[in-house]
Amino acid sequence: MSESADDLIIKGKWKEACILLERIKFDSSSPEILNLAAFKKACCYKQLKEFQEALKEMESINYVGLNDSLSFKYRYESALCAYLSGNFKDAESHIIQINNFISDSINKRSTIFLEILILNELRQWEKAAQKTGELISACSSPETRDSLIYAATKMYQNRSIPKLKKQPVAKVLSFIPGLGQVYAGYFLEGTSAFLLNLAFLSFGVYQVYEGFYFTGYFIGAGGLSKTFFGNMDRAEYLVKKHNYSVSREFNDKVSDFLFQNVQYPFKLN
Repeated sequence: MSESADDLIIKGKWKEACILLERIKFDSSSPEILNLAAFKKACCYKQLKEFQEALKEMESINYVGLNDSLSFKYRYESALCAYLSGNFKDAESHIIQINNFISDSINKRSTIFLEILILNELRQWEKAAQKTGELISACSSPETRDSLIYAATKMYQNRSIPKLKKQPVAKVLSFIPGLGQVYAGYFLEGTSAFLLNLAFLSFGVYQVYEGFYFTGYFIGAGGLSKTFFGNMDRAEYLVKKHNYSVSREFNDKVSDFLFQNVQYPFKLN
C-alpha cells in the first residue's frame, strides 16, 4: 500500500495518494508508519496548495522517541507548512523548537532562510536583519560576502523599514470625521468623509431650525450617526490595509534579494 502511494506521488497524483495514505494511517498503529504517512500526506497537500490541510497533517506527528534527524525533518516541514498557510506565529514556534531541541548545528543553520521570511511576516525586522547577516555569512562566497552584507544592511536601515500606522490612533482621530482616513494615507477619502458628515449635520440643524424635527432627527442625526461611526471602522480598516501594503512590498523585496543573491547549500533530507 505504501509503495502504491509512493508511485502515485511520483506520478503527481496527489489526491489519490492522500486517500491511500489516509488508509495507511487508519490501518496502522505504529508511530513510525503514522508519522511517515502524515508527512507524505502533508507533502501532497502542499503540492495541491492546500497548506492548512498540510499543516493539520504535520500537527499529528508524534515526536516522542524521534532522533534529531527525523525530529528536524518533521519540525522544519511543520514550520514551512505553517508559513505557507499564513500561521506565522506557529511557524516561528516550530523554528524556536528546532533551535532549542535539535543539537545538529548544520540543520539548525539551515532554518535561517525560512526564519527570516517568518520574522519579516511578523514584522520583527530588527531580528530578521540580524538573521540575514548570519545567512549571508554562512551561504555566500568570500568574493561577494561584504557587498551582500552592505546591501542587506542598507535594505534594513531604519529609513527603509516600513512605517506602520496605529489603529487606536486612527480611531481617536476619527472623532473628527475623515481625519482617521487622512492619517491612514487616504486624503481624498478623508476629505469626502468630512464633507459627507458635515452635510448630514448641516441638514439636520437646518431642518430643526425650520421646525421639521422628524426629518431633522431621522435623516440628519440618523445619517450622521451611521457615517460618524462608520468612519471609525473605515479608518481602522484603512490602517490595516496600509500596514499590509507597505509590509508586503518590503517583505517581497527582501525575499527577492535573498533568492537572487544567497546560495543556499544545505540539503534538507
